[in-house]
Amino acid sequence: MESGGGGVSSTLRSHRDVDTSGGSYAFAGREIFIPGDFDSINEGLTQTGNGDKLHIQNGSYSFHNIAMVDHRLYVTGEEDTFVIGPWSLKKMSGGLFQTLSLGYKAQEGLSLRFSCMASFSSAWIFEDCEIRGIRCLVFAMFEKSDMKFLACNMGGMKEDDDYFAISALIADDQ
Repeated sequence: MESGGGGVSSTLRSHRDVDTSGGSYAFAGREIFIPGDFDSINEGLTQTGNGDKLHIQNGSYSFHNIAMVDHRLYVTGEEDTFVIGPWSLKKMSGGLFQTLSLGYKAQEGLSLRFSCMASFSSAWIFEDCEIRGIRCLVFAMFEKSDMKFLACNMGGMKEDDDYFAISALIADDQ
């Protein structure tokens, strides 16, 4: 297995390929701040490369376009960082989401077509995160995704008279 700077493998095959020596996660690339370097999460994501760290500073952020990740990435937040929008973790991507509150609210009638997080053959660690969904799946895993959840809260949320709150994970290993 090839190694990049900081002891992080260049191709993640499982969450076990993330270097956790010294009690922290090593990353090999640049550190990008939202806001600071870029105003929006999607803008910052388009500028990240393999092994970069996207640090989302304290605050609330929302986006409607799906945030697509197709490489190794470390996404961290400060305490009280809330990110509202759908994420798609593409094939062979991997890394870490740490100290973030993530959520998504689907439009009526589209509930089962969308999720807060969707993983396709990827390997990720979620640590100290909260992941919530209203009228959608909280987390959908497809095609042998390899996930590790450490000290995370996950579940659906009820809104007003809407009882469509899904609090289950869906896994598909076909």
